[in-house]
Amino acid sequence: MQQKIKDMNKEQQADNYKSLDKCPYCQGKIVKRGLRKNKYEQVQRYYCKHCNKSFTSAITKNKTYPLKIILESLTLYNKLNPIEAIPGIIEEKYGIVIKPRIISDWLKEYKSYIPFIECGNLHLKITTKKE
Repeated sequence: MQQKIKDMNKEQQADNYKSLDKCPYCQGKIVKRGLRKNKYEQVQRYYCKHCNKSFTSAITKNKTYPLKIILESLTLYNKLNPIEAIPGIIEEKYGIVIKPRIISDWLKEYKSYIPFIECGNLHLKITTKKE
């Protein structure tokens, strides 16, 4: 499991971060200042020499799970997989355990980015009525 997470971290380094040339606060010169270890990934830290602020370039700031896991979960939901089945698929593929409630929260948070969310809800209503 740890090896899967390490491999995924290497793949994600380019995907999960925007490139920084200047400080987002003051446009000053920045330098790399070590790595921050999160639960499932390592994040590059930066330091601004002008305003003395330390920051990261992560797109998914304040998220426990990597961007790849979030996107994969939302994609699986768009492919009409039930929310209860998605954690099993994610665990099998990436070795990371998530709960259906977390996926539900992501669906609410990223509702405007998911074009087929209503189709998924309609599909669930139709299938439950048939049974």
